[in-house]
Amino acid sequence: MSLEQKLNMFCGQFHALGDLPDTTDPAKEPYYPAAGTQITLNKVKRFGRWVIQMESSDPSINSALSTASFFLIGERLVSTPIEIQPGLSMTEVVEWNATADKMNHYLLWSDGELGNWKCTP
Repeated sequence: MSLEQKLNMFCGQFHALGDLPDTTDPAKEPYYPAAGTQITLNKVKRFGRWVIQMESSDPSINSALSTASFFLIGERLVSTPIEIQPGLSMTEVVEWNATADKMNHYLLWSDGELGNWKCTP
């Protein structure tokens, strides 16, 4: 399967399941989307190669997400660092679970905190 075909598996519109945030930091809470928040993943050409870009129906986080590119590493998408505010950034890892028809999103925060949330088509 080609890189483009693998990336296409992640493309589309998804809805967050509303997992509770794994954090007490209010700056991080918007990155754990509420139930029903629409997430769109699109294949775009950046840096001379195909990557995934993510958008949310929550406009408060789109400026941060628009700077991120998600690269395919193995069977997972891994983002470039996403700056939330000075001194706080995260890297997001996205894993497609075809048997459960869900995507798992793992947030690796620059302060060492780990979190996750899920979405479904």
